[in-house]
Amino acid sequence: MRREMTSFVYVTYIRSTPEKVFEAITRPDIARRYWGHENVSDWQTGSR
Repeated sequence: MRREMTSFVYVTYIRSTPEKVFEAITRPDIARRYWGHENVSDWQTGSR
């Protein structure tokens, strides 16, 4: 018998420009306001 897996996809629409969204993700002071932590990375392809 095959077991079915349920998955969920959540979509969030952000009314903004790509530049402002990128700034909100990469600037620690802004990210901290929304997520309660800073996003730490060197922002290079493949980085954590």
